[in-house]
Amino acid sequence: MSSPSLPDEMLPLLKEVSRSFYLSIRFLPKPMRGGVAVGYLLARATDTVADASKEDPLARVRLLERMKDVVDGSEDVGLVAYLMDSATKVDHAGERKLLVHWDPVMQWMRSLPDDEQACVQRVIRTIVVGQISDVQRFEIDAKEDSITSLPDREALNAYTYSVAGCVGRFWTEIAVASLGERAMGPRYDTQRGIGERFGQGLQMINILRDLPKDRALGRCYLPLEWQEGVDVSIVDSPAELWRKADVWRELCGEWVAAGREYAAGMRGVRLRFTAMLPALLADATLAKLRDATWSELESGVKVTRREVKAMAGKALWFAIFGRRA
Repeated sequence: MSSPSLPDEMLPLLKEVSRSFYLSIRFLPKPMRGGVAVGYLLARATDTVADASKEDPLARVRLLERMKDVVDGSEDVGLVAYLMDSATKVDHAGERKLLVHWDPVMQWMRSLPDDEQACVQRVIRTIVVGQISDVQRFEIDAKEDSITSLPDREALNAYTYSVAGCVGRFWTEIAVASLGERAMGPRYDTQRGIGERFGQGLQMINILRDLPKDRALGRCYLPLEWQEGVDVSIVDSPAELWRKADVWRELCGEWVAAGREYAAGMRGVRLRFTAMLPALLADATLAKLRDATWSELESGVKVTRREVKAMAGKALWFAIFGRRA
């Protein structure tokens, strides 16, 4: 059984919740698009619920548990009605529409071949567990007027895996499920581990880039104890905080470096391109983060559209010829 094509009614929804990912999906080999698109939409729906600050956090946790259970195959008793209600409290039009269209997305998931459904279920299960942990730590258990941080490196590893490393694993698994061994040949187990590290690296980029915004919200995704005993919950100077983040920028670099290796392990122009482009973007963003001051970080560090176009050309060159431009 082959994967169903992207339903026409889902294309505008994909575009509304992520223009860049929408383009990436359209570039994937056709048999792989359905599973990846379904996985993305379900993850984006649970993320919308997790981030819905207008909702009581305990209510969000219960709703996330129900969403996870339904994806896993439990009966959908009243979930659509709850999501319809939650949608009224969401500001983003695309995310609001996504919650309203939960049932069609689930029907689409159930039309996937069994092995692809299993891939989607595994990744959503992992992502939701991470999202629930996030709400619990930073909202339910958090103390007022203080910075809540991840406790240690182990917690950072667990967090980055649950929200992004598992996506690297999913990408590998869905490629093999939909395309067979021609996706990457005999390197499947190795490639899956590389994909996990690459996903964690992409999330570390987000953690570093969003440090000022998260700190303003009373949260920090970097571990409580930094090098030399720096406690991020009591450091008075944000500039000092950023200066002492070298150890985490280095870790990010180690994980991001896995992106090029991951792209090299894929077969076919389309697969190599869709892996290499985010690897190049991550490299470029991390380079900017290494040079950025705290004030520049507060203003926002990002790659320009012109730089993105140049990197897309380099990624395509690599995808076609198997070497960097």
